[in-house]
Amino acid sequence: MDYILYFFIYSVLGWVLETGFAFVTERRFVVRRNLLKSPMCPVYGLGAVFLILTLKPVSDSPLLLFCGGFLVASCVEFIYAMFWERFYNVRFWDYRAMSANLGGKVCAWFSLCWGVITILFIRFLEPAISGAVSALPAYQKLLFGSFFCIYFLVDLSKTAKAYKAYGRYETDELEQIFTYIKRYN
Repeated sequence: MDYILYFFIYSVLGWVLETGFAFVTERRFVVRRNLLKSPMCPVYGLGAVFLILTLKPVSDSPLLLFCGGFLVASCVEFIYAMFWERFYNVRFWDYRAMSANLGGKVCAWFSLCWGVITILFIRFLEPAISGAVSALPAYQKLLFGSFFCIYFLVDLSKTAKAYKAYGRYETDELEQIFTYIKRYN
């Protein structure tokens, strides 16, 4: 149950990171939705869980954390992008304008950033979050995990149906999609 809670915690923190990044780069508040109506970016939740599973054993080595973060986060990002593009004809981000990109789904610059972020994540953030989750009684983990799974699946189902009905879109058309989703639901 801990990993399910990690997924949701890091999905929300990923949404905060994305929204903060948009604020810094665009100099205005922009809500970065990339899948759900709720404030979650599941790609961050998936990435965090895979990073914990694969890199926690090498947490003493900054070099291995950096290289592992570069590879693991990039693979999660690529596979996530492929899934949504293939099955829903949706593209949440596009790195085609950046050099050293792979189909616009990943690029060297952000992969390098993921490597650095992974060091900070595994060394500092993950121990604090896992400590807090470990301190919860089993019944609370089950209660929170069940609630968030149901909430997530309902949101995901409604969003996927709306994407399927609306058709392909690019990142700058997001608000049109969410206006459509509100009407569709």
